[in-house]
Amino acid sequence: MASAAMPQREAGVYLPVVPGSQGSLKMIVRGRGDPLSIAPQVRELAMAIDPAIRVEQTTRLDHLTTPLLWMLGLWTKMIVGLTAVALLLSLAGIYAVLSYIVARRTREIGVRVALGAGARRVITSIFRRPLTQVTLGVIAGVVLIVVAATVARKSTQFQGTGIGVLTLGDVALLVGYAILMLGICALACVVPTGRALRVQPTEALRAE
Repeated sequence: MASAAMPQREAGVYLPVVPGSQGSLKMIVRGRGDPLSIAPQVRELAMAIDPAIRVEQTTRLDHLTTPLLWMLGLWTKMIVGLTAVALLLSLAGIYAVLSYIVARRTREIGVRVALGAGARRVITSIFRRPLTQVTLGVIAGVVLIVVAATVARKSTQFQGTGIGVLTLGDVALLVGYAILMLGICALACVVPTGRALRVQPTEALRAE
């Protein structure tokens, strides 16, 4: 009814097959003991029904599906690994860029502190723009994922495969990713801002 890689088992109807219309047919036989030991009996039963029927190959069901599932598992591990590397590089890039941008505002922070601005006001002004940009990026990414999932779910090509259905685990993963992105953004701003606030205003004014 479905591929061995698909966990879903959709309902269906069995229809008679016209001999010769489908090429070689596959049949599942359940027996006790060693599955391959009943192969001769299956051939005898087939010949008893119709001498023209030939049983060409007998294979255990687990041996038939194991290579496919192993290959799919390997691909899944490779995709997860590459995705983790891409995520790590993207987070490192975001941290480096935001940290560099905030660090370049050391002179501005020194001027504000010298003019009497409070630390809370300085931190708010520094954090507002990066957090807004990252939040908008996270929202845009979530919207794209939801739209793509909706299109895949309504597509007849993926009907019955479970693709496009956002489970609670998927939603939790998206929320965790959003929190991680905002945490990296906040950390990238906290470190250089804290360092700049500890610098004396006269030294900050001399900073290039």
